[in-house]
Amino acid sequence: MNVAMVFFALTCIAHAQPHIVTGSPDFGIRNNAFGFTVFSTSDPSVTIETCTNLAILTWTPLVTNALTGGACYFSDVNWTNRVKQFYRARTTTSGQTLYSTNIVGYVNLSIRPGYNLLSNPLSAGLTNGANEIMPPIDGEQILTWSGSGFNYVSYDSGFGGWVDMNFNPTFPPSLPPGKGFFLFNPGYVVTQTFVGEVIPAPCTTNTIALPPGYSMVGSPLPADVYPIEAAPVSLPLIDGMQILWWQGLDYDYESWDSGFGGWVGCGFLPAKPPRYSVGQGFFFYNPGPAAGWPQTLPCP
Repeated sequence: MNVAMVFFALTCIAHAQPHIVTGSPDFGIRNNAFGFTVFSTSDPSVTIETCTNLAILTWTPLVTNALTGGACYFSDVNWTNRVKQFYRARTTTSGQTLYSTNIVGYVNLSIRPGYNLLSNPLSAGLTNGANEIMPPIDGEQILTWSGSGFNYVSYDSGFGGWVDMNFNPTFPPSLPPGKGFFLFNPGYVVTQTFVGEVIPAPCTTNTIALPPGYSMVGSPLPADVYPIEAAPVSLPLIDGMQILWWQGLDYDYESWDSGFGGWVGCGFLPAKPPRYSVGQGFFFYNPGPAAGWPQTLPCP
């Protein structure tokens, strides 16, 4: 066990915080329900709370389950009634309320025919590989940005699965939260369900890089906000930066320019601040030196 793992284990023991297990086979959609296992050593029972928008952080108690051997399994059969939902666990012992070290959830995204510019909203699997975060669509294409051009991978059952542009076998691309990608859907509108863990965890900060020039990104933290610079999405405002949103046939353009009073569109005409929705990807142009995009999820 490495030093980081030892520290994590000691922290959990010291504070007896509940923890939602994401690496087990019972995590995610099983038997048409969203479920997971909770571990806790602090109380004989655990309360599961839910939230629909992490920008508002209004948590509602859903159910209280008894713990057996320090663990219990929770499942939500009503998950199909919502576009997205997030869950945390809460225990109370000796008058002290403890919340889970992590937040998990699901997001249902509608994928239209043709190209969709997306960003994985939840961390899942070992590498956040395309095969781990969403079911493949036969004939789909995934384009990621290298900084100067696109890297191409496709899923084609006729060629054995994941292939490159020459139909040679390859690995599914890694698509961690914060990395934007084009997904080409060759068929009809489908709903893709993402399940996993919220990045960052409560009481922590996560930062992704915004290199000079164009990068294809999305908010690692799955929250709907207006404007896009509002917490907790908190996109930094860099003078001269540009945002390009894919509209299906071409791009919508917005820029932040203090010399023109803030947000502007084409022709430097005043524009409304952009809105961010969970799962959106976009091109970000950074006109200056490398910068960071930090996001913080407050403590409960």
